Amino acid sequence: MPYRHSFTFPEYYTEFVCKCGHCRATCCHGWGIALSQDEYFRVTGTDCSPELRRRLDVAFRPATNPAPTPERYALISYNWLGQCPIQTEDGLCLLHRECGEGAIPEICRRYPRCVRTAPVHECCTSTACERTLELLWRDDFPLRFNVGELEIFDEDFDIPAAASLTAEKYNSMRMMTFTVMSDRTKSVDERLETVAEAFGAALPYYDMPTECAAALYEKLCRTSESLNELAEECEAYYKDGSMVSRFDLDMVDKMNIYLEKMMINHIFYKAFPRSFANSTVTQEIAALVAVRGLHRYVSEAYLAVHGWSLDNFVDVTAKLFRMIEHSLFDEVASGFVLKLAAKE
Repeated sequence: MPYRHSFTFPEYYTEFVCKCGHCRATCCHGWGIALSQDEYFRVTGTDCSPELRRRLDVAFRPATNPAPTPERYALISYNWLGQCPIQTEDGLCLLHRECGEGAIPEICRRYPRCVRTAPVHECCTSTACERTLELLWRDDFPLRFNVGELEIFDEDFDIPAAASLTAEKYNSMRMMTFTVMSDRTKSVDERLETVAEAFGAALPYYDMPTECAAALYEKLCRTSESLNELAEECEAYYKDGSMVSRFDLDMVDKMNIYLEKMMINHIFYKAFPRSFANSTVTQEIAALVAVRGLHRYVSEAYLAVHGWSLDNFVDVTAKLFRMIEHSLFDEVASGFVLKLAAKE
């Protein structure tokens, strides 16, 4: 049974439609996508055509490191091109095409959508999604939020860390943050500093120095496949004696608008001011400073090598936010920033 309720959502949300085969980096490419035990047996037991059966029989492998659990039982077994075996040459999912949306795994139905029912009802889509970024950056208007009834698949929704806050506190802190982050009389870094001041948090910088961003990048690269996909550009750009021309995001027309809307969507998606359990506001803002600094570090290298275009900016931003929004980035990055702060 579908779940119907009144949700708060970014204004683009009701227009979101997956690009499917037209996406340059589909969300099933290269990720360790896991299925529960129940999902695994349901999907692999689907009554289907011989062609789909052939693909399903090789599509999944037992989870390892850690060992399989009922919640994380099997992973997609990507082919040599890094593609899901169920994905067809036109980029579409054969299981979806042949058996309908209800047949595909829950994670594939949900993503890139994020649905929360606590501490309040909210929906949005991930900043790691190519289509989300295109919708965010299609115009110069500030990102606004609507309230209305939505129909969502009736599934068990994750309980976010933010559920520990009261709805009143959660809403008031977020609305103040969105108001400040939309203030175009200030730079994005100045807006982050204003948010910190409003909540009584203090950091030594709000524009992360390049050497700090480089150290954070090196730390995260050890475990992030999506960051490693950007290693060639970063090495070419930042190596000693690099012949790659310098690139400055600040020189791009409307860059402050692009960054503003990217950051606000990320803040909404991660349920700021409580993106992970028992976090402090100082930790949360430190993580946002790290997002901003790492994004500058990586995207300037990528755009210097590939040239400026909105498509290229979408591509590098989506790759980076795969790691930022779908890992322990907030915990790791905030600890990194605050450790550096303690040394100063």
